[in-house]
Amino acid sequence: MSRRDEHDPQLAALLRDAVAGVEPSDRLGELRARTSAPARRRPALLALGGAVLVTAAVVTGVAIAGDGFFPREQPGPAGTPSATSPAPTAEPDTPSPSAGAPPVAVRQVAVYYLGETPAGVRLYREDVATEMPDDGPAAQLELLTSAPADPDYRTLWPAGAFAGGSVEDDRITVELAQQSLVDQPAGMTEDEAAASLQQVVSTMQAYAQQELPVEFLVEGEPAVQVLGIETTGPVAAGPVLDTLALVSIEAPAEGETVAGRLQVSGAANSFEGTVPWTILAASGEPVDDGFFTAEGSMGTTLFSFQGSIDVSSLAPGTYSLIVETSDPSGGAEGTGPFSDSRTVVIE
Repeated sequence: MSRRDEHDPQLAALLRDAVAGVEPSDRLGELRARTSAPARRRPALLALGGAVLVTAAVVTGVAIAGDGFFPREQPGPAGTPSATSPAPTAEPDTPSPSAGAPPVAVRQVAVYYLGETPAGVRLYREDVATEMPDDGPAAQLELLTSAPADPDYRTLWPAGAFAGGSVEDDRITVELAQQSLVDQPAGMTEDEAAASLQQVVSTMQAYAQQELPVEFLVEGEPAVQVLGIETTGPVAAGPVLDTLALVSIEAPAEGETVAGRLQVSGAANSFEGTVPWTILAASGEPVDDGFFTAEGSMGTTLFSFQGSIDVSSLAPGTYSLIVETSDPSGGAEGTGPFSDSRTVVIE
């Protein structure tokens, strides 16, 4: 992927969806149309490297003097003093705005977290907005030890679990900082341990935007097990429908404030592509419902869905948006519907 593509939010979204096992919406037509227009040079990304900092990073921009996202400073009109006018007084030197460090752009980072479903522990993706600079795989790994915004999600990786990582031609390496992480921690189930390994795989694949297996290292050597799970070789992503929740909300973000209309997007694998939604008041009472239609159904992947809900008639306050998979059997067959939720504030 070229550096220019890394800064194209629509193309980056397509790549993220492809890596995440999501059948993306049809945005290719618009992207093709845009390729005929000349593009400005884009700034380089920070080199992949280790750093310790506390969401995904998938896309970021770094300003380069006179190029990239920050425009060049345009000179003012040149003044020509007349014979009767005094010579202009020299202004004291002031540092150019570009002389200091550029402001750090907000990045959207895809991080996967554990969540409960009718089929057990599965992964949910949360797009995290962070103002931290992109310092490579180490920054992405550090996010796995941070609490998610959605209280329904969780992570079991402790602070300081990772020493760093790298993206190679054929694999992603992840260095564990604690020897104790090779064993299954007390209180952690085997399903949670297996899901936690897949959490790392999915998050780092989203970062690299490549479906590469993850090799775990301890003290520089391949780990034979991690969290009690055998890892005699690089760990590949598990089957989508056995690893990810079957419905997941991408937008709105947890706690987002909206007015007029609520824009919703996500991914699901649901019967006939139907994705029911409900809005609950703070009391738990349903105040509106309907459904979205995903761009596909069945198969072995998730399909994008999106829609807009008119919330202009709802009183200002805090509400919950719930989306589900369709269950025509009413729970008589299978595990029952999967669901995901977001808290929203309506103005």
